Amino acid sequence: MPVFTLIATGLRYWKIFFYKKALVVIVVFVYLLFQELASMLSPHLTGKVHSVERKLMCFLWLMGNTESFRSVADRFGMNKSTLHLCISNVSDALFQLAPQEIVFPTDVSVMQDI
Repeated sequence: MPVFTLIATGLRYWKIFFYKKALVVIVVFVYLLFQELASMLSPHLTGKVHSVERKLMCFLWLMGNTESFRSVADRFGMNKSTLHLCISNVSDALFQLAPQEIVFPTDVSVMQDI
């Protein structure tokens, strides 16, 4: 087998290996980010029927996709009215956290860098 073919085959397998490792890193990062957001929102969310994680998943799914309200409610196995309460609870909790997390710079040099 020529050397070029061996190098090309090795690079192809290295790309597949790298993509799989990068995908794992991305999945772990998203999972950790989700857990951090759920822990930040848990003191602000009310209700005992659905967990904070489930409410957050419903909210993120509805905001990130173009599905109808009815299909999202069906996907998560809840009524439309329950989904509405979950969405409004999470959005209210995010609205309460926004002033703490979104802070504009006060230093002029930092504002010029933006």
